[in-house]
Amino acid sequence: MAHESGASAVFMDPSNPRNYPRFRRNVLSWSQLALHLNLSGPEQVKEWMNSEFFQPYWQELYEAVIAPAQLSARVSGTRRPRGPRLSIVQYTLVEGERGGEQTFSRRKLDKSDWDIVDHYARFLYMVRSENKLDKKGVFFARDDLTNEEIDMLIWKALQKKSHETAPSRVRRKLSPKTVQQ
Repeated sequence: MAHESGASAVFMDPSNPRNYPRFRRNVLSWSQLALHLNLSGPEQVKEWMNSEFFQPYWQELYEAVIAPAQLSARVSGTRRPRGPRLSIVQYTLVEGERGGEQTFSRRKLDKSDWDIVDHYARFLYMVRSENKLDKKGVFFARDDLTNEEIDMLIWKALQKKSHETAPSRVRRKLSPKTVQQ
């Protein structure tokens, strides 16, 4: 249920974990991510994103899908196409793991016939698994969250990381005008 004040960017009441998180904005602030990941603040979210619980899977996705799309867009003078919707990635993940297939969970993967959605599904699977199974993971012993809710939070973190590493944002951060301020 939406907050009537309009001040909150989140439809979720943090005191009611069964209230499925839906977000008004595509990219959440660092503080909002911290709240929903049960981390103490924005710096802890950034630390988590740079940890073994997120970074290696982000790097794998970035090198396989995002960087080539950015390069192609730069060469053609167009924008990078949007990635797949979370619901499509979740469906692909479920289908790929159904019946013990282990399309995304296998240690040695054959990615030769993978498409973009498969790479996103692998990212989602690995980040969720690592963070649920390891006692230092942000979703360890979080019985208050369903896999769908966890996926939504991982997806929001992915969007934040993608947003922060977009070439236009990186250039803006490095521009002399920004450095002088």
